[in-house]
Amino acid sequence: MDAPSGINADTGEGYNPCVRPDFTVTLGIPKKGLSRENSGKLFLADTGIPIYAVEENNVDAPDFKSRSLINISNQP
Repeated sequence: MDAPSGINADTGEGYNPCVRPDFTVTLGIPKKGLSRENSGKLFLADTGIPIYAVEENNVDAPDFKSRSLINISNQP
């Protein structure tokens, strides 16, 4: 959950050993270092961060609207 064990969520660097999951649920905002290659299919879970806080801090995160989980596997 959030980032696979042994994967640096900022850089994507894998340490030895590291987990290579089929899917990962990351929390709140996308992590720069997570990719399909090191994290499997990626999902983003809503943790209740207000949209104004995301916008004020210039964070690139989707508006969940009525969804609590978003598939972000195909986003850059």
